[in-house]
Amino acid sequence: MNILAKTLTSAIPTLFLILCGCASSGGEGESYTDSDTPGKQARRGEFPGCKPSTETAAFLLEGRLPKYPRRALRHGESGFADIRFSISETGDVENTEILRATSEEFASNVKEAVGSWKFQPATNEDRPVTVVCAKRNSFSADD
Repeated sequence: MNILAKTLTSAIPTLFLILCGCASSGGEGESYTDSDTPGKQARRGEFPGCKPSTETAAFLLEGRLPKYPRRALRHGESGFADIRFSISETGDVENTEILRATSEEFASNVKEAVGSWKFQPATNEDRPVTVVCAKRNSFSADD
């Protein structure tokens, strides 16, 4: 199995869960797809690690996964990008900021993908609230 196929089949679900810190939605079984790469799917899920404490966590509705940079994949390079972003009261991603990354390629691909995400917002006292999330997206050429 070539490295691209191996990476797409084994690493993508893990990368999504690492980035999101999310749990599967449990029974719905719905997913979203990166239309640029067939088969790149991940289950929708909650973002329980966002601040402040909320009655319900923000819930990922749609978006696409970060792409593994082609040059890095070709050269077997692993890396990561840490990102902080807000999920607004309307469920939009705002204020994206790369905190740390091993390369600009990883950083820009993560920032672009996270910017495409749409959420059902977190709530507190039955009202939508803005939350701030910080997540790591790891890319491993060994998986």
